[in-house]
Amino acid sequence: MKKTLPLFMVTILFFALSVPTASGQNLAWFQDRLLSYLEKPRVLAMGWSKDGKWAAVSPVDTGGRGGTAVRLISMDAIEDTILFDKAVWSDEVEQIGEGTVSLAEAMAGSQTWRDFLTLCGRLRIARPGEGEEELQPFPFQSRSALIGVRTDITVDADVGEYGSKSISYRLVAESSAKGEKTITSGKVADAYEIVADGYSLSPFEPRMVVAFSIFRAGFEGDRVRMNGFSGCKLDTGFKKK
Repeated sequence: MKKTLPLFMVTILFFALSVPTASGQNLAWFQDRLLSYLEKPRVLAMGWSKDGKWAAVSPVDTGGRGGTAVRLISMDAIEDTILFDKAVWSDEVEQIGEGTVSLAEAMAGSQTWRDFLTLCGRLRIARPGEGEEELQPFPFQSRSALIGVRTDITVDADVGEYGSKSISYRLVAESSAKGEKTITSGKVADAYEIVADGYSLSPFEPRMVVAFSIFRAGFEGDRVRMNGFSGCKLDTGFKKK
């Protein structure tokens, strides 16, 4: 009987031959992280580059659409600009078998996943150390200070019948040695709350990406979660009050 390689192995072999990868990068590791995400959806850092680029997978609130999805994101953590932000949905891929492993194989064969891996290779995204793909909690000790993040929220108006509000928010980094600075800010209509989830630390310089969640009002008041990300330099820009 003629034997054929599984789809995800074909994908790995293809990119191993054709895609530039960072030193020590392992395409099978990307596949393992995708599987880990599907087993327990959460933000997982795929790594950093030496020039401040960052990549991750993140949950997608599927809402009324249902199914399973993974958001693939890459950003410039220095300029705070998004370089790649697309999702792969379970109903968009051809899953041969049942279960999470089969779904991971199908998603790894999608063009969106391939484009994401190509970009990670081009950006020279280096695989994080053991356990460092997971978001870490605040506060934490940096080289010279204890670092935390707080969320300042101003309610602009009560707008939703289910208790949601129109708000202005500001994520603020706090350094025990240097004071504080604004990481990012914005306005959200129909929001319940905004929470700082954790951080991913660059192994190359004192810089982090802060992951935060915006909980908005969905259908009939359901809480819809949207993940946001913002870069923060840890040794400059702080001011004491």
